Amino acid sequence: MARYAVRSEPIPVTNESLGVTLRILSTLAFAAMAAFVKALGDAVPLGQVVFFRSAVALLPLVAFLWWRGDWPRGLATRHPL
Repeated sequence: MARYAVRSEPIPVTNESLGVTLRILSTLAFAAMAAFVKALGDAVPLGQVVFFRSAVALLPLVAFLWWRGDWPRGLATRHPL
């Protein structure tokens, strides 16, 4: 007769639909970013494209860190060198 181990920890609750939705949205966001970079690549200097791409990417990062309560500690590095 087979014996089964009993879990002492509760099984974590996952939200698969939220994960799938976020994955699809992130793919669409990356595709839109690539399209905008290609469209503006000839008209706008490269430095400005890179700066604004990074500045816009910081907005959801800061919002996420604020929501988790890790702002501004979440941006600090433990190993700067």
